[in-house]
Amino acid sequence: MLRRRLRIVIGLALFLVGLTGLDSPSAAEVAGPTVRVINMERGGVSPKMIEANRGDTVVWHNVIVPPTFMNVIFDRGREVQRASDSPTRFQSVADGTYRTGAMSTAETASLRFHTAGTYRYRVVTTEVEMEGTIVVK
Repeated sequence: MLRRRLRIVIGLALFLVGLTGLDSPSAAEVAGPTVRVINMERGGVSPKMIEANRGDTVVWHNVIVPPTFMNVIFDRGREVQRASDSPTRFQSVADGTYRTGAMSTAETASLRFHTAGTYRYRVVTTEVEMEGTIVVK
């Protein structure tokens, strides 16, 4: 009886060890897409460069006080439009840019990126122009 139990325990242990050799999803695959937030502040965009994975959503948040209107502008608009989906506040403009309408303090805009690449954008306010970069892996 003891030998039988021992064989069952050893068999179960070997079975479990065999399972560890199976392909298991990475932490990123289990966690799924992430939301990355870029704050527009008086001193510039923070963070200035952001890394994202395909499927992640990037949110721009206007935190400038006192209230200041701003626009997020991608000069290579068609490329960004093809590389992203689910736009919030973004629109194509006849000059080829992809941009938000005027955003006041506390307002947000977002894009979900599905294509790897490096995407540069500008944030234009009534006072300054800031630049940032999104690198999608």
